[in-house]
Amino acid sequence: DATEIFWGGGGAQAAGTSTNYYASTPQTFGPAYPFTAYAAGPDAAIATLQVLLDGALIATPTYGTTSRADGCSALGGPAWPGCPTIGFSYNFPASSYSLGAHTLSFRATDTNALLGTASFPITIISALSITTATLPNAAVNSAYSQSLTATAGTPPYTWTLASGTLPPGLSLSAGTISGTPTTSGTYNFTLRTTDTTTPTAQTITKALSISVSSPLSVTTLSLPSGLATTPYSQTLAASGGTPGYTWSITSGALPTGLSINSSGNIFGTPTTPATSNFTVKATDTTVPTAQTATQALSITIGAALAITTASLPNGLATTAYRSEEHTSELQSRQY
Repeated sequence: DATEIFWGGGGAQAAGTSTNYYASTPQTFGPAYPFTAYAAGPDAAIATLQVLLDGALIATPTYGTTSRADGCSALGGPAWPGCPTIGFSYNFPASSYSLGAHTLSFRATDTNALLGTASFPITIISALSITTATLPNAAVNSAYSQSLTATAGTPPYTWTLASGTLPPGLSLSAGTISGTPTTSGTYNFTLRTTDTTTPTAQTITKALSISVSSPLSVTTLSLPSGLATTPYSQTLAASGGTPGYTWSITSGALPTGLSINSSGNIFGTPTTPATSNFTVKATDTTVPTAQTATQALSITIGAALAITTASLPNGLATTAYRSEEHTSELQSRQY
């Protein structure tokens, strides 16, 4: 006689064949696919049960009552009196052991001190993980390309769209989302990646989103005139893109005495009457590639009003008096 041990669960895994266990996921033996044991003889019963990895004892699971109504008969053994008490479950903590090949064994001892052992090779591998945490924003009518990344498991990986919708104009192929988006908005979706682990591939999903902004444009189309020696201030404006704009002059020059800061404020005190032509550029915060927009503008600085009459001639009593007023030629004579 001998104590016998079987891999149950309707033949889902036969003893002696190889399977994979993922390091981040504990593997449960039972109740759907338990190892089951029975004692070989009407006067014997299972006394102890041990789990060994590479010959070393790692656990002593509880041997309990099976939920199978057909007892041992479905496992290929006779319906001995001990059969109603067969069955046990064990949660294998794969993350506690090194990656690679191992031998997992279950050893049962009956009350007659007879042993039964079932051993099979296993491979502990790293669990598949999607490492792409977020996706960069996109802009309407601007080319977009972003590669997705995963780690562990068994490369190569296959990527699919599990749910949701990519922005119109973008598509997923070979792990890269690319194309030219056509419609602004925020698009939420879930990606699925599958590796090539055998005999059972790993699959994992991740929820992501892409925000598509409208094209960036400068909305300031003209600037007011100013006067020499008079403080001047005007703020440029833009719309679309990803707000948080920075401004600069790309060609031409501002009137002497004026400056522009990164916030788009043109300020200062002009010193010289003249018309200055220049081009401003707005840059947004779209990532990975910022959008830019330009606009040609001009500012005319006029001469400040000045009274040029320094003195007036004397007059005589009882005699009509008249003197012409004198002002700068650049100003109107109507005061």
